[in-house]
Amino acid sequence: MFLYIILEVLLPSSLALSRDLDLFQAVIGGQAHLPCDVTAPSSDDSVSLVLWYRSNINAPIFSVDCRNGPLENSQHFPSDYLGKRGTFDLSTRPAVFTINPVLPEDEGKYRCRIDYRRARTFNVRMKLQVITPPTSVVIVDQNNQRLRNIIGPYNEGSRIVLRCIAEGGKPPPAVTWWRSSVLIDNHYMQIDSDKVENQLFIDLNRQDFNMSLTCQASNTNLTSPKNVSVNVDMNLKPLDVHIMYAKPYISAGQRVSVQCRTSGSRPAAHLAWFKEGQLMEGSKDVTDRNGIWTISTLVFTPSSDDNGKYISCQTMNPNFPNFTRQDGWNLNVYYKPEVFVSLELSHPSEKLHEGDSIFLECRAHSNPIITSILWYFEDNLLTSNSTADIFVRNQSIEIKNAQRRHSGKYNCAAENAEGRSTSNGFQLNIKYAPICKDGQKTAYTVSLNEGVQVTCEVDADPTTINFLWHFNNSVESREILSVRSDGLVSSARYIHRQHDDFGVLTCRGQNSVGVQKEPCRYSLIPVGPPDPVHSCNVSNCSSGSFILECSPGDDGGLPQSFHLEVYSSESNVLLANLTRLSNPVFQATNLPAGESFYLIVYAANAKGQSQGVRTTAKIPLSAKRQLGKFSSSGLRPLLGVLVGTVASLVLMAIIIVIIIRMRGMEAQPNGKGDHSTSRMSFHQYDKPVEEGSHSHEISEFQNRFNTKDLDTRSSDCLTTEDSHSFQYPDPYYPRLKTPPMAVRLRVTADNHPSEQESMIKAKDLTWAVKSEDFRINIDHIEPYISTINYSQVNHQDEYKMSTPV
Repeated sequence: MFLYIILEVLLPSSLALSRDLDLFQAVIGGQAHLPCDVTAPSSDDSVSLVLWYRSNINAPIFSVDCRNGPLENSQHFPSDYLGKRGTFDLSTRPAVFTINPVLPEDEGKYRCRIDYRRARTFNVRMKLQVITPPTSVVIVDQNNQRLRNIIGPYNEGSRIVLRCIAEGGKPPPAVTWWRSSVLIDNHYMQIDSDKVENQLFIDLNRQDFNMSLTCQASNTNLTSPKNVSVNVDMNLKPLDVHIMYAKPYISAGQRVSVQCRTSGSRPAAHLAWFKEGQLMEGSKDVTDRNGIWTISTLVFTPSSDDNGKYISCQTMNPNFPNFTRQDGWNLNVYYKPEVFVSLELSHPSEKLHEGDSIFLECRAHSNPIITSILWYFEDNLLTSNSTADIFVRNQSIEIKNAQRRHSGKYNCAAENAEGRSTSNGFQLNIKYAPICKDGQKTAYTVSLNEGVQVTCEVDADPTTINFLWHFNNSVESREILSVRSDGLVSSARYIHRQHDDFGVLTCRGQNSVGVQKEPCRYSLIPVGPPDPVHSCNVSNCSSGSFILECSPGDDGGLPQSFHLEVYSSESNVLLANLTRLSNPVFQATNLPAGESFYLIVYAANAKGQSQGVRTTAKIPLSAKRQLGKFSSSGLRPLLGVLVGTVASLVLMAIIIVIIIRMRGMEAQPNGKGDHSTSRMSFHQYDKPVEEGSHSHEISEFQNRFNTKDLDTRSSDCLTTEDSHSFQYPDPYYPRLKTPPMAVRLRVTADNHPSEQESMIKAKDLTWAVKSEDFRINIDHIEPYISTINYSQVNHQDEYKMSTPV
């Protein structure tokens, strides 16, 4: 059979009959159906062999062999190329050759060869086109940004450009635009070997809001088109605006509520109120749920100046900055008369003296018109009085032969339908010598070596003033020459060089009328850093927290703040840093229970900080942790007694051991031939030590931080002392700014049985801190002292010192 097939293939095509070439289409991945009529040409003939060929493949891709029997019992032989994808259905008329699934390489020309037992071979030729649908369809804008679902919003009246790009597909697909189900654009072009594009241009109007646009890409009717849809969101312009107010006039000083309504804007319009083109504040907008309309309510209080002004309501959509609609009306504001008094002179006011004639005019503005005018002098009704040379003429008064008694405050009052109003007082003055102006600053706070600018203001007429400045105190009085003057104001700069420079500055003016009788006085008050806090108390030590309350010291003449620093007595780590601006009351939280802490409290103001105050505290373990599993109510009293007893015994044992060790250390020789070990204690005093005065030992905090100890005790906060060396962090060395006022040195040397005491002043000390060393050089006893190292022994600060033999 195979030899026969090969021979048939090699035969020229002219030896076989042929039919016209038909075209069939199949979608990749789908099924291809190729018909072939295998009906015998005569009743006495039948099919013996059916062979299917594809172009570029010489061997049959599918064979049907019925040489040994009828067609219904034929044998089917697919080639390796098709495998199980190829089937030939002989039950239909015509018979159908099916390829499933279709692959891209299946495209080409096919030939169905039919061999009959008697008739000549018959060939049916056809062409199979394998269609590849487009792989993707996307919509992008002019910036090639992909658009999905809802696009926009676009402004009403704007033009949008939408590009629909179909990628892939064989043959290239047709790309079309549809609005709902209506075709609106079918002009597309191929922009790449596998891309087809259709650009859509739309000039948007209000009717295009929320329209649906669909882009379709299709290259066959065998499958549904690929499509993508978007809905167009739009910004719409406002349609109208109206002010809703019906009253013919409004009254000055009374709150007015006016409403303005607009509709048709998307998003909801913003309504703005303007008065003579100036934006008015205080309006509130309310928009309905669907954004169809917006109502703005403006509440304002008109004034007399608003009378006749144009007020407008403008509706604006921020997306249309150049488009507005507005409505407005001219305000008719009723207000009480606005009156003021003016001086009418027959000669210049600067030459007004006693004996002159003076005219005062009451000028008024009102809506509606004024019905009456009255005059007042020093708040008393003024009428014509020829004896006093005063003549009232409705809107004006005349003062003939003016005297000093005529000096004072003049008012006029006017009345209309809205009410009555009185002018501000017009002060009529005869020329006078300078006097101090009320309300100026008379006390200045300053520090030593600090300059201060003192300002002096006077009232005078005329206002050309010469100023003289002096400094006075109980020691001296001298003139101040560093002065600058301008009209009624003069300023002097003064620097306090020494403590005697605090006192009073005086300023005295002189004009053409005369010299100021009483000078202006300005007190100079010294200020400095605040005093330390005192009377500190630690309480509420539980749950990892405690409260420290202190009393503030003197603030140094300036506002002060208070600061607390909490250090771990074991690790020397700063655990908390708190600041209070009012009172020195602190609450430290999140602290470990069962540990001891060093507390430093100090105050600060703009001139510096106070001496620090140090105390210690310990947060006890909670009752739950101490009792552990024996926490039943029946065992608590007994367990408390046991714990207390054990704690007392342990404490007594520790005290005995410490005493024994201390005595052993004191009796132990140094072991070196040329030096002995001495122990020196430091005592700090707030003033030089006198005989019989009490002293106390200072800790390393006092030496390094210039602090002082406070003995704080409470029922729930246990104070504690360290029994090991203490090293403080470097950032706190700069706190050592000033040494103590006096220091007592007590030297006890092993090679000298008696104690030696020496009292020295602070200026004889040179303080320096290096790591854990505390080095003090004392000029007049330096032969007896070398290096001093700090440590703690028996809960007390000790300074061990090496002395020469």
